[in-house]
Amino acid sequence: MNSFDLSIFNFLHGIADRWFLLDWLAIFFAVYLGYLMTAFFVVMVIKEKDRKKRAYAFAWWVLAAIISRGIVAEVIYFFYQRLRPFVALNIEPVFNHAATPSFPSAHMAFYATLIIPMWYLDRKWGILYAASISGMAVARIYGAVHWPLDIIGGIVIALGATYGVRYMLFREVALHTEVEVIKEETIK
Repeated sequence: MNSFDLSIFNFLHGIADRWFLLDWLAIFFAVYLGYLMTAFFVVMVIKEKDRKKRAYAFAWWVLAAIISRGIVAEVIYFFYQRLRPFVALNIEPVFNHAATPSFPSAHMAFYATLIIPMWYLDRKWGILYAASISGMAVARIYGAVHWPLDIIGGIVIALGATYGVRYMLFREVALHTEVEVIKEETIK
């Protein structure tokens, strides 16, 4: 642990276990919000009228999530096992969590892959997803299950995988979509 991690962790976790409502919100954001975000994303994909856009958004998210959480994060866990804050500092977390390796955050590596495909489907919802992921990140530090650098690492991996999938596997589709958007904007 370094001073950056410790100072931000102490600031966020220092107010834990003082107010029931704040602890409850942290538990909701850290544990349950991701399920709702995933379910709503699937609903948004199903509601999308453009068949190609629907298939593209869903495949984009699934491939990015597999690469980010299923491959990259697991490889890092195999080679680098960082203790979680509640283990390293011998404190009680706000919610139950296994003492598995902490870096990178698996939650961030998985759920942050939703941000950009959701923004592709609907920009307002994409911004809300980015804010929700930020809330989830703060809640996981508050809950003593992650260090700040774990969160940053998970987000960087997720966004890297998301952009990588878009530009490597769907480059032709992405370029075609951008051309259509430019044509629509010039017509207006």
